[in-house]
Amino acid sequence: MGDDDSITPIACSECSNQIEKTYQSLRDEDSLVCPACGHSMKAERAAVVEHIESIRNAIASVAR
Repeated sequence: MGDDDSITPIACSECSNQIEKTYQSLRDEDSLVCPACGHSMKAERAAVVEHIESIRNAIASVAR
């Protein structure tokens, strides 16, 4: 979870197509569109970023 360039798969909630993005690209880009069905995956992107950040914060608090 510490590598911004590691690949994170994200599933489209409309068609279940999976897209692979890096954490850095997810964090830096506001929009994400499924290439299979055209669904705006803004909510999915936000949920993944929030989840990764919560894991990183938990790891950081344990390391202190």
